[in-house]
Parts: sequence; structure tokens; C-alpha cells
Amino acid sequence: IDDKAVVADSHLALTGTISEIRGTDALQVRSLAVTGNASSEGDVVASQGDIAVSGNLQLVTKLVESGDPEPETLVSAHQGALDVNGNVSTSAGGRLRLEARDVAIGGTAADGTALAGAITSRGDVQIGFADAGVEQTQTVRVNSIDTRGASGAEGGDVAVAASGDVVIGAIATGGGSAGSSSRPPLDGGSVTVRAGEASTLAIGAIATGGGIDTGNGTIDLSAGTVRLEGPLDATGGSISNADGERDRAVHVQGEILLAANSLSIAGGDVHLDGAIAGAEVVPATDPPTTRRVDLSIAASGETRLGSSADLRSLSISSSGDSVVLGGDVVADRSIEIAFEGPG
Repeated sequence: IDDKAVVADSHLALTGTISEIRGTDALQVRSLAVTGNASSEGDVVASQGDIAVSGNLQLVTKLVESGDPEPETLVSAHQGALDVNGNVSTSAGGRLRLEARDVAIGGTAADGTALAGAITSRGDVQIGFADAGVEQTQTVRVNSIDTRGASGAEGGDVAVAASGDVVIGAIATGGGSAGSSSRPPLDGGSVTVRAGEASTLAIGAIATGGGIDTGNGTIDLSAGTVRLEGPLDATGGSISNADGERDRAVHVQGEILLAANSLSIAGGDVHLDGAIAGAEVVPATDPPTTRRVDLSIAASGETRLGSSADLRSLSISSSGDSVVLGGDVVADRSIEIAFEGPG
């Protein structure tokens, strides 16, 4: 499509190996259905219905010269769903905004294996939109998000918000190389994911790489129930980080269910503000079986468990500050708390 005015305000259906939407001006349609892969050089906006792509969606973004503002690409279906069966990527980075009532990237096989569903961008990724301060996005499902920076660039931030359930497989936001093996990588992007107060956030591994700026490389998760399916890591690595000065905060708010036999959380301040327990084993057993979990926490700042914890074992390694237990802690095997370093 070269002349977008011809298809403007239509219910547009495209079929082909790849459908190319050319020109940096926005494609403005009522709905968009693409059978095959799609690429767009500009924003894609559906005013009335869904945006559906059966393959991959690539946003062709311009290279950013030094001093130029960061480009931004919008894919918007405020009255419908954004459903991409394949992957979503930007060619040269920049901020990527995905706004729809429901966002689904990738699929899931019958055995639960993730099928495609990767968002890859050398810039910030924002999923969800609000109107008058009220969250309009209802659900989000994405198999992975990768905003790791190229050499000489910081990692991109990831911000996801929905009023209902959110499911994300894994997130990586580490910064790129600083150009020397003796220097630490550049700062990683921060990760903020929020689901509704009565909803569930299920999330896999998160690794940010930390950062020297306290506002970079943090992890902040909140929902009525937060289901952790992989490790959370906001540490800054071993180079120029002897005292944890590059480690950043990890904050989880809501009832916390651990969905792995062993799970680790590492950062600067580590605050887990909700009752902690193992999740029910999947596939379900009869009667249901609750997973017994080995939880390890490594913090160079304050460690805070805001409520109770019911585990197989708990290990806390603090190299910088206090350990605060805000409720009963019960473990089948052991509870170990170690303070490392001077003082």
C-alpha cells in the first residue's frame, strides 16, 4: 500500500506472503486483518475494530542520529483487540506503543509451549492505554519482551498496564556494551507491570542488568495476585559493583505465588509486599497439590517481606541493609539469613 488515502476509514483485509504499508504517515482504518506477515513504515490505527495479523508484524523505524529525539511508533485499536500470531519488532528501535482493549502477541500450543510472541525493540515498549486516568486495556498476553540495548546504548524501559489479567513469559532489558571489557554495561531499562487489583499477573524471568542511575534497571510488579514463574534479577553484574552500587530495586505487591520448585530474587532493595506461598501444581492434581518452593533472596539494600511466607526453604543474603520480616515465616527444611560485608 503506497497511497493510504485510498484505504482510509475502511475495514481493510490484506492477504499475501508479506503486506507492506509504505510511507511514514499513519494508516487510518476502521479495522485491519492481515493474512501473512506485515510491515509498516508508520503508525497503524484502527478506529472501530481489531488489528489482526496471522504472521509477524514489523515496524520499520528510522535510524536515530545523535541529538535527534527518539522516534515513536503507535499500533492502536482502542475499540478492539490487537492480535498478532507471530512476533512484533522494530527495525531500528525507538519507543513502541501498543494500545488496544486486549493485546495478544503469539500463541500457545496444546502442551503449553509458547509459539512465537516475542516483542523485540531497541527502545522503550509500552503496552496499554488509559482514558481520564482509567485503564482501558483489559488483558495482555505476550510470550517475551526484549529491549536490550545495542553496543553503546542503554536498555529500553518496559511498561505494561491492564485492568484484568496479564501474562508475560520473560523480559530482558539489559544495557549494551560500554566499549571496554573493564567497564560495566550501560544501564538497563526498568520494568513496570501492573494488572488489576482483583486480577492475576503471571510472569517469567526478568533480567534488567541494573544501572548506575537509581531510576534505571528496576523491577516493579503489582496485581491482586502475582504469579512468579522465573527469577527476578535487577543486579548490576560484577564490574564496578563491589558494594552493589549498580544493583537496583525489586518491588512485588500483591499475593505472591511461586510457580517453580526453586526461585531466586536479586537486587538492591528487595521488597515483597504480600503473602508468599507456592502455587498449585499445573496440570492440576486431585486433590490439588501446592508446590513447596525453595526461595533465595540476595539484596545489597533492604530486604522486606511484608507479610507471611510458607515455603520449603528460605535463604536471604543481605550485603547492605536490614532484613525485615512482616509476618510469620514457615519453612519445611530451613530458614537461613546471612549478613555479608563489614558492619
